Amino acid sequence: SVQTAADRHDSFEVHQIINKFTPKQPKKRIQLRNADGTPASPTEALQLTKAFVEHIWTGDDVLQIGPRDPPGVPITVEDIEFELQRLPHNKSVAKPFVPALVIKQHASSIAPWIHRYLTQWWNHSDPYIPAVWKRAWVTLIPKPNKSPCKVENLRCIALQEPVGKCILGALTRKLLDAIGATLMEWPQFAFLPHRSTGDAIRRVMNHCNEVRCLIRNQRRSAHQRAAATEFFPCCGGIQIFLDIQRAFDQLPRQKLFEHLDTLHAMPALTTLLTQWHKGTSYCVEQAGESV
Repeated sequence: SVQTAADRHDSFEVHQIINKFTPKQPKKRIQLRNADGTPASPTEALQLTKAFVEHIWTGDDVLQIGPRDPPGVPITVEDIEFELQRLPHNKSVAKPFVPALVIKQHASSIAPWIHRYLTQWWNHSDPYIPAVWKRAWVTLIPKPNKSPCKVENLRCIALQEPVGKCILGALTRKLLDAIGATLMEWPQFAFLPHRSTGDAIRRVMNHCNEVRCLIRNQRRSAHQRAAATEFFPCCGGIQIFLDIQRAFDQLPRQKLFEHLDTLHAMPALTTLLTQWHKGTSYCVEQAGESV
């Protein structure tokens, strides 16, 4: 096919826009430094990362939600297979495990096999969750506009065992279905289906328009007096923006799970998710060493 001059011009404009808003940046090399500014050795970098993880994700290992009935398996074989097939084939997994592509290709064989094990594990009042499913392998990547010399300037990505992550994803999907009707009543736009950042922006814009309309109607004129418009000595609007640092890391898990049962009628989900969050651990690796 022959590329026309108009096509080349459009392509050039697209590249200009891309270069303007997402310019190429050199890949940042992570080099952690000690408090005195000296480069950290692999052993020191391991200890710095370990201390950071311990500080950020500190919390109670034991969660108490009272006596519970055996939860059983609230997900079907089809639910598990669906989650396995949704695994992104190019997404990273923790080092000890096979790539997601392999699991995705054999989803129809893995799903019934793992469901049989879940039936054995979860038909008890104290359901069993494999320790490897509760573990995450920490990977650090640079953040934009921050020097990669401190652990707190890096983004911590927790890589997990893919099959366990899919089982957890199936439970989370069931939970979302159970509490969706309750949460939809509130102006919450994150982590809910059919809601997006655009909805949040529109809510802010609507508030701005209402405030502008209110102030505009306060202008004294013959039309306003005829319409008997109420006038206020002071009027306007307020918007408050809160940026809570590390909100997910510092969320009190005990309070969360105590409240979760009040939002839905499937206590089995709360039981399993609470059990999943007991005794979790992070694996930190550096230069062949791990803790």
